[in-house]
Amino acid sequence: MTKKEMLIEQVNRLDNLFDGNHDAFGQYFLPDEANEQGKMKGSARTVHKGNYREYKLPDYRVTPELWLEHLKGDGIGIVPIKPDCTVKFGAIDIDDYSVNIPAVVAKVAKLNLPLVVCRTKSGGVHCFCFTKTPVPAIVMYKKLKQWAAVLGYAKCNGRDTEIFPKQTIMSNDKVDIGSWINIPYAKNGNRYCVTSDGSPRTLEEFLNFAETKQMDGQEFISFNIKMVDDHSDFPPCIETLATFGVPEGSRNNFVYNYGVALKQKFPDTWEQKLEEANVAYLTPPLTSTDLQSVIKSLRKKDYKYKCKEMPLCDFCNVTVCRQRKYGVGNDMHLPEIISITKIETSPPTWYIEVSVNDAHVKLDMSSEDIQSALRFQKRFLEKANILMTIPKKQEWDAWLNTALATVNTIEVPRDGSLQGQLIDYLEKFCTGRAQAKSKDEILTGRPWTEDNCTYFRMSDFTEFLARHKFNDFKVHQISSIFKGTEYLETDHTRFNIKGQNVNVWKIAAFRQRTEVDELPKELEDEGVPF
Repeated sequence: MTKKEMLIEQVNRLDNLFDGNHDAFGQYFLPDEANEQGKMKGSARTVHKGNYREYKLPDYRVTPELWLEHLKGDGIGIVPIKPDCTVKFGAIDIDDYSVNIPAVVAKVAKLNLPLVVCRTKSGGVHCFCFTKTPVPAIVMYKKLKQWAAVLGYAKCNGRDTEIFPKQTIMSNDKVDIGSWINIPYAKNGNRYCVTSDGSPRTLEEFLNFAETKQMDGQEFISFNIKMVDDHSDFPPCIETLATFGVPEGSRNNFVYNYGVALKQKFPDTWEQKLEEANVAYLTPPLTSTDLQSVIKSLRKKDYKYKCKEMPLCDFCNVTVCRQRKYGVGNDMHLPEIISITKIETSPPTWYIEVSVNDAHVKLDMSSEDIQSALRFQKRFLEKANILMTIPKKQEWDAWLNTALATVNTIEVPRDGSLQGQLIDYLEKFCTGRAQAKSKDEILTGRPWTEDNCTYFRMSDFTEFLARHKFNDFKVHQISSIFKGTEYLETDHTRFNIKGQNVNVWKIAAFRQRTEVDELPKELEDEGVPF
């Protein structure tokens, strides 16, 4: 197999693994050095149909050419969720740059989870999950959220660990694209799959390994982690710790919280059962003195779980906990925010996805709706049929600010305006089936493309618009919009066709998707990274 054939095969395999929304992608441009926190904080942008021309990019779609650019440059990000709300991949984003990556690999292997551990650009971890066939986005989200908690990475730097897909519901708004995640094996990114000893896998080794972890959709949906018996009504953090062990230095807190659960489930025999649990789940168990100290404290009154303290916080899954008989219940009256997307219209439009019992709902809101707890309560009631308890302002602000820390911001697309729609129709006119094969065929009403330029008569284009019932502009207005759209590179010229002087417009040809026919020079000379 030649280098070109091998690279094209690898591109196709990457595209199959990271098969997400093909009509948008992310770009991340790395700085020269890390900041004080050790993070490579560069600049990011989301490329879609409404803005790719402004960025002077050839396409907004995820194409083979784009994957080649990924391998030789700063890299791209892919949106996992498809327009039909399904996914073929997801990820746990452990945004902790001091994390012991080989330890994460070992935990994943110990639990036999179908995850592929990759180093991020700043030294954190992306645990990718791949399926052979699409699964509902909400199923992928819930599985990965559970696995993050079981691995002990429910939180990073005081915030909930991000799960991709970050959205599980797509609105009818075509700008509601979804959040993208950086893909490994960009040349300028130091992102790669990690072995058990922390060394990088080559691209070919990663592809082989990831493909062995791919699960059939139904197999993935049915996949469950075996947990200790008789704990399915306890908070999931306690169930996980009882199953897989309690971290060093957390034994007293575990016993205390276990006792809180036992007092609810076994009000008459909880002390005896706590003594049994101390021996069964702790190595070594608490001393008799320490255990009796905890029991004495619990006798005084009915305490609540210490959810924000170790070890519970690292193994927390609040969505599941709220549904369990002896979970947190109504102690946490604010719904869990899954994701926030801000569409930069004027004024902005916000999409907030929240978890309600075992389902997710998406709220379309204004800035005023978000600022006011009362207005938010009304919108939430209309959508979820649940009357949310209004908290104190300080708690409300903290709840929102935590979610806003990872807001997904989408620029206003040009194609949302009438001018943008006009350019869309121009592209359809110039790239549709009715193309002139020679300059003479311009007289038949068809656009003609040669040497990366397209020529057409304005009268033919306006007839095309009329057929599509787009009559919002007069000819002089269309001319003005063309001239004001820099990337069209508009000009006028005149052809002599069959003895006629024909006035035509000349514009830069729109790009059409093609197969990869040559390798970028950097890849031809140096090959793929890693």
